Amino acid sequence: MTMLKTQARRLQKLVLLLNPGEARTKAALARALSDEVAPRTIQRDLEELQRLGAPIIYSGRLGVRFTHAWFLPVLAELGSDETLAGLAAHKLFAANLPPGLQLDLDKVSQMQRAAGMMNPDDDDFLQSLSRHGTCQVEIVSADAYDTVVQACRQRFVLAGVYENGRGESGSRQLEVHALFYHIDAWYTHAREVPEGHWKSFALHRFSSARLLRNRRFERDSAAVAAVREGRIFQQEWLRDVRLRLSPVWERHICERQWFPGQSYTLDSQGRREMHIPEAPLYPVLRFLFSFMGEVSVLSPDILKQEVQKKLSLMNEQATSEVQDV
Repeated sequence: MTMLKTQARRLQKLVLLLNPGEARTKAALARALSDEVAPRTIQRDLEELQRLGAPIIYSGRLGVRFTHAWFLPVLAELGSDETLAGLAAHKLFAANLPPGLQLDLDKVSQMQRAAGMMNPDDDDFLQSLSRHGTCQVEIVSADAYDTVVQACRQRFVLAGVYENGRGESGSRQLEVHALFYHIDAWYTHAREVPEGHWKSFALHRFSSARLLRNRRFERDSAAVAAVREGRIFQQEWLRDVRLRLSPVWERHICERQWFPGQSYTLDSQGRREMHIPEAPLYPVLRFLFSFMGEVSVLSPDILKQEVQKKLSLMNEQATSEVQDV
């Protein structure tokens, strides 16, 4: 049995001993554990419980007790791979969570360490992990950001001040039915009250927000399903999209899933074609321009027209900048 697994057992027993509220000395705790545990070990365990949030208070010669009932939220000991998977997810993705959920994940990761078995090389491996190709949004108000999350979790109507992409601020009352993550930022899928319009709002653009605790709503399962299917931002949808891939980027593109249901075929000349059953216009345009001419549009015509519009606008802007110089 590893040291961490043994400590996890002791922590769970200590919580049960301290929960009734009666103060106990470290020597009494050591005897109650029925193990050969030194007082110094008990002290380290108490410090670990404090780090995990236990309401410990020292009562002079009487020893130590909890100020109120508290339980270690660990239901089972975790194996090495389970522990490592949780801690790796925390390291790679915690920075992209809303602030309040970041704190929750920090606590969970601490408990995973306390409850899990770790191989000697795991910490070194965790330090070697990194994540790239991301950006960070500027949060106007961290408190407002978290309040929007709470409105979604607890299903209270939200009252807040929101600044749109054009810099216009206004008061809103919203039912926040779902949250979604898109291009390194969190958004809501919400229904405006009382108008009933469904819109997407960026969490980082709320400058203030509060919960209307006397007004609750029922989560709309159809709205949640729409978000899960990618129907966000009220975007125009394309159907039966067909693209031709250049040999240079063919392998890179084919080894990733860019859109649900995508598939590939070879034309009569052996060139790779990509088929997308349906997808929103903007992500398809973003995909095309990220490869800068290595992917060409075969259909539909509306996509060809949109690409041409963007190219013409880029050319006009480039020409204007050259003339200004």
